[in-house]
This record gives sequence, structure tokens and C-alpha cells, in this order.
Amino acid sequence: MDSAVLLLNGDGANGEGQRDEIVGLIRQFVGSGDTDPLRIGVVGASAVEGGDDFFRGAPDVPSGTAARPNVAPPNVAQPKAIVKKTPPPPPVGPSPADRARKIQLERHVRDAQAQVERAQRSVAEATEQLTQAQRKVDDRLEVLHARESSVAEAQASLAEFRRDWPER
Repeated sequence: MDSAVLLLNGDGANGEGQRDEIVGLIRQFVGSGDTDPLRIGVVGASAVEGGDDFFRGAPDVPSGTAARPNVAPPNVAQPKAIVKKTPPPPPVGPSPADRARKIQLERHVRDAQAQVERAQRSVAEATEQLTQAQRKVDDRLEVLHARESSVAEAQASLAEFRRDWPER
């Protein structure tokens, strides 16, 4: 992408101004699944939608075939050179799948936190209702005890009256 910006700047175009469009085209191309032409540097104007603006003068990639650079087939009589494979460079950042997983985990954490907050509010409401109910119980117990005392006094007065005035 940086190379494309430099190349456009070198040709007198505004490469920096087109950086977002270049990134979008590269993502669109990579998203198509056939990345061989992009990887080996042979991308035609018709390879991606909107590519005509960035790939002027580039040959079209034949459809149905992966583009390959112009390399002569190896001569059977010559021994093949041994090419040591270099390990791929370490990843620059998390992969798209890792970023998607991170977003999913962050969403899960936010949802769980929201559920905890709702549960805390529910507990606070239930505690307040319990406190109010306990006050009602205490008030009604006080009334009950007062009435039980009143009944006990009335029974004591009746018993005293019956002692003083026995029935015949």
C-alpha cells in the first residue's frame, strides 16, 4: 500500500489522498479469495471493481487462471537450484479473526457488565421492598401486642368480677 502511494506521488498524482481508496481496493481484492495476482504483483484493471482508476495501463488478468509472472519453465537438463525457505516474518498485529474475536469478547464483557448492573438494581429494589415489608410487620406486631394486652386486661377484669359476683 505504501509502495502504491509512493508510485502515485512519483507520477504526480496525490497518493496520500488516495490512501483510503487503495486500502479499500486491496481489502476488496483480498476478500475475493484469489490473492495470487496481488501476492506476485500482477494485478489487472479488471481484477477488482473500481480498479480501472488505479491500474491504468496494466494488462487484464485472464479470467479463470491465476496470473503468474513471466518466468521461463525450468530446463530439465539443468539441476534445480536449492532454495532455502526463509521463515515468514512475525505478524505485525492481530489477524482479522483475532480482531473479530476481541470485538466479540469486548461485546460479551459489556453485556455481562450490563446484566450485573441490572441485577444490582434488582437486589437494591428487593432490599427496599423487604425493608418496607419489615416495617409493616413491626407495626402490625405492635398493634397485635397492644390488642393481646387489651384482651388479657379484659379477661383479668372479668375473672375479678366473677370472683366478686359468683353466679348462682
